[in-house]
Amino acid sequence: MEVVTKGLQEEHIVIGRFLTSLEWLSLKLESGALVDPDVVGLQLKFLRNFVSACHHRKEEAYLFPSVRGRDADVDRLIDELVGEHREAERLTASIEDGWTSGDLSEVASAASSLASLLRRHISVENDVAFAYVEMFLDDEKKRALAKEMESFDSQNSCDINAYEEIVESIARSIAG
Repeated sequence: MEVVTKGLQEEHIVIGRFLTSLEWLSLKLESGALVDPDVVGLQLKFLRNFVSACHHRKEEAYLFPSVRGRDADVDRLIDELVGEHREAERLTASIEDGWTSGDLSEVASAASSLASLLRRHISVENDVAFAYVEMFLDDEKKRALAKEMESFDSQNSCDINAYEEIVESIARSIAG
């Protein structure tokens, strides 16, 4: 039995580890502590280039369409998840705008909200949405979908190992 969502679940683990750094950023800024601008730069790079441009785009282009139209509840769930992707992009932009303008309270608020949103979002995808995909698709369709997502990754610089290195770099910087 093929498991087409395994790679996305692995990406969720990396994103989950990254979210700890967003929570750290929020707490540091709320306390008035200084934050290394390079760390914030890496966080924004990870959010824009991996979470949005790789992970969410892959779900929207390949995974969600593979089950859309099969069940009204699934369609509503997909609409909700895509809406959360847009909200994550909005919050990422708020972090960047706040950082650029020096509005650190905006950065702290947006970082906290984004971490909470994505933790809930990942839970729903792992526990509900991905289960629908695995249930509705036969092994042949799963293999084809997996190949499409692998091709997307290679064509769009979505190497999870490179992004794991960014998360590790952020963690080392935070730890001092």
